Amino acid sequence: MTDPIDVDAPRDPRAQPAAVLQALYQEHSEESRKHTTRQGLWIAVLVYLLFSISDILLIADVARHTVAARFAISAIMLLALELQIRLRQDADAIDRTAALALILAYAGWLTTALMTSQTAVMSYYMVFGAIFMMSINLFFNFPFRLSLMASTVIVLLFFAALLSFPQEEQVYKLTFGIFCLSCFIFTSYVNWKLNHERYNVFLNALVAKARQEEAAERGEALLRLSNTDPLTGLANRRAIDETLRSLWAEWRQNGQPFAVVLVDVDFFK
Repeated sequence: MTDPIDVDAPRDPRAQPAAVLQALYQEHSEESRKHTTRQGLWIAVLVYLLFSISDILLIADVARHTVAARFAISAIMLLALELQIRLRQDADAIDRTAALALILAYAGWLTTALMTSQTAVMSYYMVFGAIFMMSINLFFNFPFRLSLMASTVIVLLFFAALLSFPQEEQVYKLTFGIFCLSCFIFTSYVNWKLNHERYNVFLNALVAKARQEEAAERGEALLRLSNTDPLTGLANRRAIDETLRSLWAEWRQNGQPFAVVLVDVDFFK
């Protein structure tokens, strides 16, 4: 006879195919990713616009162009983001828009800022491009591939600008080049690590939920076993006593009538 409390063997969700787990993870994190990206881009735009003050102080001769570029790019990308939210597009599309916004923000500012006659100041000021790279990898919860691609574009833009200063010494270019590459490698690694940790947290929660459901099923099976006659599958003496106590209490409290019928069947077993 099969043991009544036998249930399926312990279920480990991690044994499922990776594609299935990834799909579950995407579905689970969809809304939170949208919210995080939307909130993050609004904050990033605010900080980006506040840096207009630095433009006015450091590269005043082209500040009107850089500030105009900042406001134009910010307005366009925020409108695009809010339109996607209204159209209920998925988190991947919204993440791509936010990543593109950061790239365009750096490219738009850098293109106009390089027109300045304050080349010495600009040669150091442009190192703040590392902020865009760190924002992509650390401030947002972008998937690793998207973060890697977007931050790579930022690095390429930085090196293109760096090479546009032929009057600067090679030591300067080497120093800032190493700094930029170091930021790229470090922040990309941290982004990969954070994505990995978030995925592991999801898997652990999935395992905990499966074990909780399994424990509940075993508890229900044990309860059925304790109240069931193993030969007939009918309620046993324990279950009958509990039912009688419940009916008796109902009668005493509400006057609900009940009846008990005893049947003695000879040679039943």
